[in-house]
Amino acid sequence: MLTKLSHIISSNLIITFSEYGKFFFAHLFVCSLAAAADSIEIMSLSMILPSATCDLQLTSVFKGWINASVFIGKTENLLFFSVGMTLGGIVWGPLADVSGRKSIMLTSLTLNWVAALISSFVNNPYVFTILRFFSGLGIGGSIPVIFTFFIEFQHKSLRGTMGCSLTIAWMFGNVFQAGLAWAIIPNKVGISTSILDYTGWRMFIAVCVIPSFVSVLILIAMPESPKYLLQEERNEEAIAVVRKVYRWNNNEEIEIKKIILAGDENTSLVKQNKEEGKFKNCSIFNQVSELFSKKYRCLSFITIGVIGFFSYGYYGLFMWFPELFRRMGDMNGSSFCGLSSNQNTTPVVSTEIESCNELDNQVYIDSLISMSASVVGPLLIVFYVDRIGRKPFLVGGLLCGAFSLFFFYFITTRVHAIILSSVFALFASIVFSIFDIVAVEQYPTHVRSTAFGIFCAAIRLAAILANVSFGMLIDQNCSAMIITPALLLLASGILAFWTPDMTQKDIY
Repeated sequence: MLTKLSHIISSNLIITFSEYGKFFFAHLFVCSLAAAADSIEIMSLSMILPSATCDLQLTSVFKGWINASVFIGKTENLLFFSVGMTLGGIVWGPLADVSGRKSIMLTSLTLNWVAALISSFVNNPYVFTILRFFSGLGIGGSIPVIFTFFIEFQHKSLRGTMGCSLTIAWMFGNVFQAGLAWAIIPNKVGISTSILDYTGWRMFIAVCVIPSFVSVLILIAMPESPKYLLQEERNEEAIAVVRKVYRWNNNEEIEIKKIILAGDENTSLVKQNKEEGKFKNCSIFNQVSELFSKKYRCLSFITIGVIGFFSYGYYGLFMWFPELFRRMGDMNGSSFCGLSSNQNTTPVVSTEIESCNELDNQVYIDSLISMSASVVGPLLIVFYVDRIGRKPFLVGGLLCGAFSLFFFYFITTRVHAIILSSVFALFASIVFSIFDIVAVEQYPTHVRSTAFGIFCAAIRLAAILANVSFGMLIDQNCSAMIITPALLLLASGILAFWTPDMTQKDIY
């Protein structure tokens, strides 16, 4: 059967007439796998390095940096991983606006899983470092491209709900890798031969690349974003994409005369820019510089401030939770900061190999519990974000998260630590859910992925600063370790009042 649409339609109306069907479930599935791959990669190194220390002969100079490894690495060894992730956001985001969403996703995810898988076989710490750099480079910019690619297919009436659904997958990735770490690493699951002992952390890495690998296979069959194609004046290809979406959802063909970007004024602007060659001669520098032009400068700085302040507190504490849980096991009624002041017994610099004692399973269980709480946040708001709006949840999550941090100063037991870390993880997950949507919605198509990529780079840099400073503060000035991120989250919540709310509005 052939359905005819003789009139010109807007790209924002694609789902209106095709409705949600098989295509959108497949689209959600592949993007969810890719998002989960990102969160698994980010958190996995904080799980493997306590065990990998012995196999890779890492010295105790790395002690206190273990939970920061995913962003800042272990001095000379894993610093390159953080550099790779930061560069990934700066590179892949702009490239997705220039070369297309799908091709960049395929390239970045493939680079990630290949480098990560190879790293699980090596014994040399420097080779491991190089491979983790490329793994970080691959995954570092995937999230801005994934969310851009996903949101551009959604209609405004359900854009927030679908965006939260994708964030749930990202949060589930945290739970997945924490559960895997608990099941695989301490139990030495894997294969042991005379050549290589492929157990524990090595097998853990191999399992963690599965979501990235599978998402690449499925993504090959997915179409490019029609908004990107229209921006590039590839109108016939955009029409073909819409017809494919309609065919997947309705099991019938459709005839379309023409598709335009939503908003006549914006469409004219794109055409004018094309004639001037502004998009055809795009470079990473030009894409990034446009974000700080007069038109977007204020918005960009506010958004970077919001996510930067928040990320400092979130990653600074969250990556140190396993260490916090470990210390809670030694408590005898004293506060966390009171205990920390008595635990500064580790030398700042040492060349001795760390102890290879058996790992404490309880640390993995505690981390799994706190990470499970992060799934609850987006589940609570998924059906309300398009009704109430983005800003109330963003501001509320930041302010409540700041308030919860102040109580860390008074915790005296491991149970207290788990409860408070879970509460903080819940509010933080709400913030991340909304920010991932807001970051995509507030910029036009030709700089959308670039903007999100820069924001992701800001997140990585804030995480680096937080973990470096927290490693110094946890034993020297524990009060500052708690109060500083709380105040920064408070500042982030205040700044968030000035972010635009695109609820139920078209994106261009």
